[in-house]
Amino acid sequence: MNPSIFKKILFLSPVLLFLGSSALKAQNIVETDLGAQSPSVLVQNLLGLGVSFSNVVYQGTGTSSGTFTGGNGIVGFPSGIVLSDGAAASVVGPTSINGTSTCNGLPGDVDLANLAGTTVTNTYDATSLSFDFVPNYNNLTFQYVFTSDEYNKFIGSFNDTFGFFLNGVNVALVPGTGTNVSIDTINNCVNPAYFIDNSGGQSDVTCPIVKPSANLNTSMYGLTTVLTVNVPVVPGTTNHIKMAICDVGDCNLDSNVFIRANSFISGPTPTPTVTPTSTFTSTATSTPTSTPTRTPTRTPTNTPTHTATATPTPTFTPCGYPGNTCTPTETPTPTATPYTADIFYVSKNLFTPSNPVSIFVDYTAYPGQYDLRIYNTAGEHIKTLASRYLSAPVSESYTWDGTNKYNAPCASGVYLFYLIEPFDRKVKKVLLIK
Repeated sequence: MNPSIFKKILFLSPVLLFLGSSALKAQNIVETDLGAQSPSVLVQNLLGLGVSFSNVVYQGTGTSSGTFTGGNGIVGFPSGIVLSDGAAASVVGPTSINGTSTCNGLPGDVDLANLAGTTVTNTYDATSLSFDFVPNYNNLTFQYVFTSDEYNKFIGSFNDTFGFFLNGVNVALVPGTGTNVSIDTINNCVNPAYFIDNSGGQSDVTCPIVKPSANLNTSMYGLTTVLTVNVPVVPGTTNHIKMAICDVGDCNLDSNVFIRANSFISGPTPTPTVTPTSTFTSTATSTPTSTPTRTPTRTPTNTPTHTATATPTPTFTPCGYPGNTCTPTETPTPTATPYTADIFYVSKNLFTPSNPVSIFVDYTAYPGQYDLRIYNTAGEHIKTLASRYLSAPVSESYTWDGTNKYNAPCASGVYLFYLIEPFDRKVKKVLLIK
């Protein structure tokens, strides 16, 4: 049977879905259509620090995009914009028996067709938001979530497509790869660490794995975890970005991409350590300006010129560097550097459920999204301990008792803590023993 005909038959027939408790959840997405407003409203919603914009171009209907609130606990961030290949309001939960489907009668998109490896005539109902922007720094970052009612029944057959084309190149990629994010590249079988199954037990012959539904209060049967675009740009120059989504194969069943409010940021790329202010060069022919020789246990022969109560300045040089007259036992205070240093460590590498492990994090002052997630060695997402947008330094601690996101106990084994920052990613390993 032609897969398109099969899809339409299935769309018109009852599908047994486990709706769980999603209809009873207090958390709700509230979507507001773009309507007759200027598309600049969408861009203004996205923009954060370090970026100015111009030349906004929108293609779509007044109902195929909009703004939303109430996303915490559903898509992973509180607000932003949504672009849809159907109706943006289709993201509002709960899930329905037949899924949500809106055909707008719009054409497809050539860039998305090339991305999907198909013809433009095989794409439908494209919605796109394009604009120029000038970054202040050499880095661009923002967060997003891709969702679809094509999950899980049509993996491998109807691959609704979206893309973020920065200066013509798609930057919506599976983390750590050059693979485009899509239904076929993030699901229960492929890159499952980045997939959340909300389908109530649906599967496909291409991916027969069935997992418990997350029971999130959205109509979408599947969605990615919060993903981050983090790419280099040339500061002070005009760049162009196109954010687009479309149906592939037919116009049935909606797909959407959520983009986080105020997350479209250009910030400096941090260096791993603070460069000492001393101009001392350690060479065989250099002549020290203080004592003839220096050893790790040396005793300074000069008289200290500041006391322990002196307030360090942002140009503070750590003890042991030439030109610094502090005693070796003096410790600089956190105000000695322009931003707090990253601290990420676990209290122990081996733990039991009755004696949980603690995780300690000092977040940097760089604005952006910070996530602390747990994965098993198979790459499956076990739990998210923290997901937040920060604009100022903060120190926090968390505990993990060995349960997953459904509060069920995990099996014994090695687990990975991933700290995902705007400009970096760190990992720690622990062993759970039961």
